[in-house]
Amino acid sequence: MQSAILFVFLAAVVVGQNISSPPLIDSNVADNSTDVSTTSRPVVVPLDNATTTTAEVKNEVKDSNETTTTVPPSTTPAPPAPSVQSWKLEDQDKYCIQLTAATQFQIGYKTEDGKDALTTFNAPDNGTVSSSSSCGNETVGHDAVLAIVYPQLNLTFTLAKIGSDKYGLTGIRLSFAYGDLFPSHENSSEIHQLSIHTNETFVVSIGKSYRCDVQRSLAFDERNDSTIHISSLKFVAFGKYAAGDFGDAEECSDDFTTSDIVPIAVGCALAALVVIVLIAYLIGRRRSRQKGYQSV
Repeated sequence: MQSAILFVFLAAVVVGQNISSPPLIDSNVADNSTDVSTTSRPVVVPLDNATTTTAEVKNEVKDSNETTTTVPPSTTPAPPAPSVQSWKLEDQDKYCIQLTAATQFQIGYKTEDGKDALTTFNAPDNGTVSSSSSCGNETVGHDAVLAIVYPQLNLTFTLAKIGSDKYGLTGIRLSFAYGDLFPSHENSSEIHQLSIHTNETFVVSIGKSYRCDVQRSLAFDERNDSTIHISSLKFVAFGKYAAGDFGDAEECSDDFTTSDIVPIAVGCALAALVVIVLIAYLIGRRRSRQKGYQSV
């Protein structure tokens, strides 16, 4: 009986070891199954109304059950703030037009794969005044034109008489061909033109110059995704002026916007004054009562 019990016990031990022991795997097969290391592929991420951004996606396989993904973004640095540039049109040793401005453009266009893209760039600093510019005169229909020529684009300002005693910057036109300023642009040799009719945005009295330091953003008529940002604007026309002489200037209303701090400070000062007057009144009334008691 004891030998039978011992035999059954040994058999149970052997069976338990066979169940708990993991199956053997050939070492070569194990190495091949985990040799995934690091893989990478470019992924194009489309952005609404913007140029596409390419990011690098890396999948690092640590083991068969865990995968980590890192996406370092690829960004295009924004251009620096535009520099202030000055242009003038000479007329008999004087200047009939003088214009100073800092300009930046945001232009929508088509890429070579047919997608909408957006590029932002400043007006180059190597522009020259074109011979097609004209002084004009104060007569309606004889506009003053200041055309600036750059290697890849042309920028034209039109100044015209408005009403009986005013004039202003009434139009801006940008002409350009695709080039380095338009990454991955479609294959086209067409000259593109965008224009803005500013109407009465920049208006000044005849005989004076216009000045506006704050930035104005104006959408081009042909594309609502294309904009010109113009600041530090100063111009004078329909006269003869020495270089750099803009005469008496009229500033735009935006330069006179009052800060919220001013009315708050005035209100606090008035409130403090009311409190001081009230305290002085109470002290004086108390003293007058004390004198009345002493006399009694």
